[in-house]
Amino acid sequence: MEQYTHKVSAIYADEAAARQALQILRDHGFPEKQLRIIGPHDLRPGAKLEPEGIEVSKEIVKDTLIGGGVGGAVGAAGSAAMGAAGVALFVTNPVLATLMIVGYAATIGGIAGAIKGVKIKETAYIAIVEDALKQGHWAIVAHARDDAEEAKARQLIAETVAERQGGT
Repeated sequence: MEQYTHKVSAIYADEAAARQALQILRDHGFPEKQLRIIGPHDLRPGAKLEPEGIEVSKEIVKDTLIGGGVGGAVGAAGSAAMGAAGVALFVTNPVLATLMIVGYAATIGGIAGAIKGVKIKETAYIAIVEDALKQGHWAIVAHARDDAEEAKARQLIAETVAERQGGT
């Protein structure tokens, strides 16, 4: 599996429904390497759900750096405002005060970015799918290269789920 940071999945009551949905994705141009079907018999479903590997690490690093940059910028702006207001710390040692505030703000921003990048919800997502598999259901996963492909997969999967539930 290539490394993709976008994915769309759905749970189906039986294998036939899951395979039908998978075929619809294939018919609409999704390559086989981006699609996975997972059944109750699969021993390691998490590996099929989360095969992204290094791409996820890159995403975490990117989000951490962005968060740190934003935090540092906010810290610099805050330092400038406090320095202009004549806060005592800035009067006695303006360089150290500025470095402290920018450093703390960048650290907090970096931590916030890392938390966003980790996507803690992924653990809950895997648990939900694994629970459904234990109950005999089937799941499909479509890994997308970008936002447009993710939106296309969401639409197609939503239509297959709606059809099985008697919807449009």
